Amino acid sequence: MTEPKVPFQTGDVVRLKSGGADMTVVNCTDQEVYCTWFDDGDVKGHTFRPDMLFGSKLRTGNFVLDMSFLPPLAVPMDIIQFATSKEGLGLSLYPVQQIVLKMIYGLELDSVAVFSLRRNMDGETLPMTEKSYVEYLYNRGRANTTKTGFNKAILSLGRLSGKTFLISVINAYELYCVLFKVSPQGYYRMPTGIDIHLQNVSDSRDNAQATLARTKSLLARPERLLQRGVYVGSGFGYQTLADMHLQGRDPSRVQVRMNFQSSEVQQVKDSKNLLVVLEEPAFYQGDRAQVLYDTLMPSTTSFFNAEDQDKLDSHLLLIGSPHPEGNPFFMSQYWNRFHTGFGLCLQIPTWEMNPNISLRNLREHRENSKPGVFESEFGANIQG
Repeated sequence: MTEPKVPFQTGDVVRLKSGGADMTVVNCTDQEVYCTWFDDGDVKGHTFRPDMLFGSKLRTGNFVLDMSFLPPLAVPMDIIQFATSKEGLGLSLYPVQQIVLKMIYGLELDSVAVFSLRRNMDGETLPMTEKSYVEYLYNRGRANTTKTGFNKAILSLGRLSGKTFLISVINAYELYCVLFKVSPQGYYRMPTGIDIHLQNVSDSRDNAQATLARTKSLLARPERLLQRGVYVGSGFGYQTLADMHLQGRDPSRVQVRMNFQSSEVQQVKDSKNLLVVLEEPAFYQGDRAQVLYDTLMPSTTSFFNAEDQDKLDSHLLLIGSPHPEGNPFFMSQYWNRFHTGFGLCLQIPTWEMNPNISLRNLREHRENSKPGVFESEFGANIQG
């Protein structure tokens, strides 16, 4: 029988989530936490439920790590909270962008709030909830499931639909989650000195730089958590909180790396990758998409959740627009996953993903495109 998990240790410094003074944990069970604190020189004491508290200083081994700069949360924010709240990125998401993120990260879809969905390029709209939209995709063969929560996802999204923005939000959130763990290497039971990577591979150097720049702009938003990164090679590097406490702030000591590379680079590291994003894989040259996939995919299998060993925390995402003259990898991976159910597969055209795009411009693109190209690139239509 598994023993109940005790959320705090004697000596931990905690606060109420609703605010207040630092308190010291005296006794703790999985049901009750008895704390003491000073009030005008007098010692006060009270028993609280664990879910009422968060650790403002956490005891790790023989040292106490100051966590007071983090938002007062016992667990990380989910990706929608992180993207939209003032404690996170403070962004506004389009309805379908939010739905895609919820489907990847296993969040419940709203069945009440209604938004207006562009049905086609003639400007016709349909009233939708998040749940009814996913059912709409599924019934039209543009989604392989109505469930949420996937480590692997293949997203066929139309051109100019905001793919770079979506990838940047995912990058920022994965970085936030791994740094929140204080000692992520310890959490995932990795040897000391092993770096954790968030790996982004784009079809060209220009697109890799564009994704890096967009991610950098987002990382400047959360004032107290994500601004301590340094440039390392083709991306950013971060110290973990545990290492920073032991060794001090040292730009040369980074244990979490976020990389942005082109598929043209011959050597892409296959080290421990918590996140792998292949951006626009239909446009990789030759067999590069297959080679990179085979190289990077196994490296995502080391990140088992410490509280649920059947659950992987890593993500492998293929995000791009199809092309009838592109390499066959994207299409074959999509339909393989679509039919086997091993991963999330979505086809979402530009006008559904990006409600602010000009329909007039889309119609001009259609008129000037070769047969079949517009339906693939903007309509996200993968022939199979």
